[in-house]
Amino acid sequence: MYLLIIFLPLLDSSIASFFRRFLGSEGTAIITTMYISFSYIFYFLSFYEVAPGASACYLKIAPWIS
Repeated sequence: MYLLIIFLPLLDSSIASFFRRFLGSEGTAIITTMYISFSYIFYFLSFYEVAPGASACYLKIAPWIS
């Protein structure tokens, strides 16, 4: 869920740019609004999970780098 906060807007911009001709301006607006709304919901849920309890959240994104 934490990684979706970062990658949903990236996926959104990719879909909007690659399928712009097929979706049209209204379809692109709906898709981008939907993905940004999902990202906001995930952000709010993760903030509610981490902030009040002051619990740390560690993510191993790229363990092969170290």
